[in-house]
Parts: sequence; structure tokens; C-alpha cells
Amino acid sequence: MAWGMEDWYRVIELKQHFFEGVPWDELPSVKKKRQRLDQGYFVSDARTHELLDKRLESHDKLFEAIREDGGLSAAPEHLVQLNISETGALYWGPGGQHRIAMAVVLGLEAIPLKLGYVHTRGKWVLEQLLEQNERELHA
Repeated sequence: MAWGMEDWYRVIELKQHFFEGVPWDELPSVKKKRQRLDQGYFVSDARTHELLDKRLESHDKLFEAIREDGGLSAAPEHLVQLNISETGALYWGPGGQHRIAMAVVLGLEAIPLKLGYVHTRGKWVLEQLLEQNERELHA
């Protein structure tokens, strides 16, 4: 499935790590996080290199679980939140960037989401998405 995110740095780096065997510490984003930690900043929910290592290990485990299960978990606590802005732009969060990127890397056809915030001026996008979903269900 082409999600239009193949050029996103997270997708590129996850492909490098999981399919080309590039170690986490050789990826530009991880190098930057290590530098920020050395400068005393808090990155990726981590205050230390050890905590960042645990986070990266959790990404390895999550990727393997998604690959083995054939998709992302639909359990409520695992759902990525989809939001719709005033302009109708779709965005997710808080959180979920790695799960979305992993879904793209693995070529998943669907990503279970929960609806978060919908701006009143952007609700037309939600209506279009619901109509499209209804057509696909009855096709």
C-alpha cells in the first residue's frame, strides 16, 4: 500500500534499520538524539542514553510483533489518534509516529486508528472518509 510517506525520514530510517541491518546508532535521527542527550536535553521520553537504548529495543520488539501479527494492534490502548485540522489536513498524535512508519515499511493495507480532534471547519474531510469507507464496505 502506498501511503505517500515513502520519503518521510522515519520510513527511510526504519527501512535501513530493519531491512538493511543499519544499527540504530548509525541512523541520523538517533545520532542527533544522542547529541541532544549529551547536551542535557530530554529526547524520545528518555533522559539518558540507557533509557534511549530501551526505547529503541522496544521499537525492535514492536516491529517484530507487527510483522508476525500482520498488522497493528486494534486494542484501544494501542490505537494511533487521527485528528483533522481546520484546513482538513489529517495528522496523528500525540504519539504513534513509529507505528505509522512501521505500517508503511511493512506495506500494511490498513491502520487501525481512533478519531481524535476534528475542527468544525475540517469536518467535511471526515464526512468524505466515512462515505469512502461505506462505499468500500459495500463494494
